[in-house]
Amino acid sequence: MPVRPATDRMREAVYSSIGPAIADSRVLDLFAGTGAYGLEALSRGAKEVVFIESSRKIAKILSENRKTVDKSKGSHSQSTLLVRDIRRHGLSMSERFDFIFADPPYEAAEKLLPEILSLARQHLRSDPAGQLFLELPGNLPVEAVGWTEIRRFGKDKSGPSLRVLQSTKL
Repeated sequence: MPVRPATDRMREAVYSSIGPAIADSRVLDLFAGTGAYGLEALSRGAKEVVFIESSRKIAKILSENRKTVDKSKGSHSQSTLLVRDIRRHGLSMSERFDFIFADPPYEAAEKLLPEILSLARQHLRSDPAGQLFLELPGNLPVEAVGWTEIRRFGKDKSGPSLRVLQSTKL
């Protein structure tokens, strides 16, 4: 299973746009891979991050990455790693998150998009500050009823892009 860690440039742009709102936030990192988005949130002061990764092998790498972040911060982070396939098992939690990052496998992104949006609707904070960050192939259109694209990083249609969505159904 190939892993595409978020580039430093993409993460920097994303977190510059979030600014101080990341401090004391709750973050969900779906299809977490190596955990780049969630680990960056922890390093910038997020209160809690929940990582979801289906591959045990990749989850082991993510676990080591979490330890490295904790060591650099000098404290144990409030993070949880769930090794599960949300496509088969869903997400059995009632928590709400300030930010949700979803970086699904590109070959399945179009098929997974409705499920990701449904899950985000259930678990994203319901005020306008809650944001869904979707990393998708740049040429994949996102036409989602009840969602507004407020920002896009990586405008090149041939490469990945990160779309920032907010729910219009509060």
